[in-house]
Amino acid sequence: MLQDGNLKVNESVIREGENETDEIIDVEIVNEDKESKTHCDIVLIEQYKLAIDLYKHEDSLTWSKVHYFLIVTGVIFALGNWIPVCDYTMRAITGAAGFVISLLFFITISNGFKYLLVRKQVATNIEKKLLRKEPKQNLIFDKGTIEGKFGLTTRTAVKIFIVLVAIAWGITFSLALLQ
Repeated sequence: MLQDGNLKVNESVIREGENETDEIIDVEIVNEDKESKTHCDIVLIEQYKLAIDLYKHEDSLTWSKVHYFLIVTGVIFALGNWIPVCDYTMRAITGAAGFVISLLFFITISNGFKYLLVRKQVATNIEKKLLRKEPKQNLIFDKGTIEGKFGLTTRTAVKIFIVLVAIAWGITFSLALLQ
């Protein structure tokens, strides 16, 4: 903990799993005079802007990964269709490559969604501090999780899709080996 005049900064760590950590800086008002509130409000507003920008960046990055997964999978599928039906070795290699790439993208996209949730929580925490003076205001950023028609979130649906693609590549690989 670091304290500088009217501003107290707490550093805490959020842990998700054993290997992933993210540092969050938490600003809190120590004195209740108007000058410190104004200064702290300015700091919180700047932190909020940065948190929202980082959230938007992470969201864009995660969806870019999903698009790249679709492109790479489509390219491997197209290459697999050019291979003669009787060339089982190449079909096995194509199936194995598709399976491995699907698993790698699953890990990458899952981590992207986790990091996105951490960024959302940071922005929500800052927003709550900004709005604590006006309790009648609604939180803009903290809308909760929106579930679709079948009770699935978008991140769950994307993960299921990638797993199904990996299973399809695994079946392709297995069938090529059985020939």
